[in-house]
Order: sequence, then C-alpha cells, then structure tokens
Amino acid sequence: MSPGLIDAVYHRPGHASARVTLHIEPAAHVLIVRGDGFEQRVPTPRLAVSDGGWRGGALHLTWTEGGPGAGAQTGAASVTVDDPAALAALRMALPRDLAATAQALQDLAGRRRRRNHVLLVVLLLVLALPVVLIGALVVYPDPVIDFAAARVPLSVDRSIGRQFERGLAPGSRVQDDVIAPALEQIGQRLLAAAPPETAAEALNFRFVALRDASVNAFAAPGGLVVVHTGLLAAASSPEEVAGVMAHEIAHVLERHSMRQLCYRVGLWSSLSLTLGGAGGGLGSIAGAATELTDLGFSRDQERDADRLGVEILQRAGIATEGLAAFFARLAEQGGALPALLSTHPSSDDRAEALRALAARDDATPPLRPIAIDWSRVQDAARGG
Repeated sequence: MSPGLIDAVYHRPGHASARVTLHIEPAAHVLIVRGDGFEQRVPTPRLAVSDGGWRGGALHLTWTEGGPGAGAQTGAASVTVDDPAALAALRMALPRDLAATAQALQDLAGRRRRRNHVLLVVLLLVLALPVVLIGALVVYPDPVIDFAAARVPLSVDRSIGRQFERGLAPGSRVQDDVIAPALEQIGQRLLAAAPPETAAEALNFRFVALRDASVNAFAAPGGLVVVHTGLLAAASSPEEVAGVMAHEIAHVLERHSMRQLCYRVGLWSSLSLTLGGAGGGLGSIAGAATELTDLGFSRDQERDADRLGVEILQRAGIATEGLAAFFARLAEQGGALPALLSTHPSSDDRAEALRALAARDDATPPLRPIAIDWSRVQDAARGG
C-alpha cells in the first residue's frame, strides 16, 4: 500500500464488493475512492462512521452519493476498513469529528471484545468444572473427598454421634459407681489439656464403657468415646487407659471418623452436606455410621492421632509411656489379635515412634498420677 493510501472494500447494493484504496485530502474535504478502472470523490461532510465486523473491529464509511463511473445511479454506498494498520491510518486521515467518532467506536469494540473474552472463559470453566471434578475424583479421590469432608459442618458430627450412641445395646452400657466415674475422670482431664486450636469445646464429648470382653476402644464423630471392659481389665494402670483414650479423642478432634464415613458414602453425598443439603447426604452418612466400628484409619490418620494423643497426655501431665507400653504388650500376646490392634495397627516400630514423639518436648508439665483405685476398676471390669 502506497503512503497515504488505505486498503478497503467497496460496497454498493446490487453490485459485487470490490477491493479499493482510499485517500483523504483534508484541504479539499474529500474522500477519494479508487478501484479497478474507476475513481469516486465523496465530500467528507457526507460521510457517516459506524463499526462492524464479526468482532466489532472494522469501521464503515457510508454515504448517499452516486457510485463510481459515468452514469452511476444515486444510492447508498460504503467502504469497510478492517486491517489494524489501515484503521490507524484512517483515523489519522479523517477530519477531527469523524476521527473522534471512529476512535470512540474502536474503544467500545475493544471493551466488548474483552468482556466477551471474559464471558467465554467463565462459560468454559463452568462447562469444564464437572469434568474436572469427575477427573479429580478418579485420579485423586482421597484429596477431593478430604476437601469435602473438612467442610462438613461440626453439627453433622454431633448428629451422627448422637445417632450412633442411641444404637448401642442398652444392656451392654456400664453405668455403675466405679467404671463410669473412672472414665469420666480420665476423659475430662484429657479434654482440659486439648490444644485450643482443636475446637474441643465445639464437640459434645461423652465417655462410655461397654460390657464387652474384647480389648477394644473406638470413637464416633461428635465426641463419643467408647471403651470396652475387656480393655479396662487388660490395662495395668489408668495411665495406659488414658493413653488409649487420648488417641481416640485425637481421632475425634481430627475428624478422622467423619472423613472415613465420607469415603464410604462417596463425594456427592459429602458435597451435599458441604453445601448445606442435609437430606440425602446426612441419610447416607448416618447409614454408613452403623458400621462405624468396621471403619479403618489410614496410616497417616493413625500417625496424626498418635502425635496429637501424645501432645494431650503431655499437656495433662500424664505419663506417655503407658500408650506405647500397652500397644507393645498387646502385640506380644499370643493367640488371636486383640480387637484394638485390628482397628489400630501396632508394631514395635509404632511403639518406638510413640516414645520418640514423647521425647520431643522437654517443656511439659510435671507428671501427676491419676488418682484412681485401679484394682477396683479392674475387678468391676471383670464382673467382680
């Protein structure tokens, strides 16, 4: 394109579009349109400027003067400029008022393009989100469900815990003046030492003994901690039971059971609870909670419960060796694996890890014995 000439497309009703060049003579106030074998001169006061093109990036110069060549009929005609370099040259060549209109139209078209781009990106994200979620669930199921479970309200934990407690066999619950007060004394001392960031006060902790000969203990969401009389009979001191109970309290505070229940019912039921739709999600989790004692914890969850359990024992001034010693002694026993170890995997390595955790912090309160007549508790646990 020669200097001063602007490439454009010429349009007239009833004629095919044609490539032309434009030249504006400011002094003569005229637009010169040159094409193949014709030239048309249009006074600039007759020109109107509008935008166009499928993205709004083109400019139209329209007039109602006659067409090119001898004998041309009078009618509407226009030229369209869409090349960025040609548009810049056109805006510089137009009279001031038309140039200002052209610039305003180009600025508006740019804003529309940016807005449409943002809307397109948002639309694509909305359309892609279900695919991304499904893909993430397939490739990384644990982090996705963990994310949903962490956002389930604590009120759901409390509701599940109450429902599970109502399902305990009434005749198996121990409500005497020996075992029940002993568990309550140990439990309240541990809760008083729970780190403040664990939100222990937001949960409704209850400590329940069940008449069951198996060496076992478990916790339900919301604060229900259950200890079997078989465990009380097997423990040689209240400190050993305190170690097991601290571990179970840690599972509750870390919401491990709730996470395992969310794994059991799946992502969509968990998300319904996260988003406040308690109906189907709560029903699904409540149904899974009937099998709570069969839920296993991951190794990471067991390590977290050990870490927090040891911290609670230290803050309460209770010897931490009891938990490691109890697990180690159970593991050394012959015969069938105790129920506690079937749900809480133990080994010599784990006992050593517990001792290593206990040795980390030297700034712990001095140890204070748990003032309970343990032989009396053991007699009651054995049915004596």
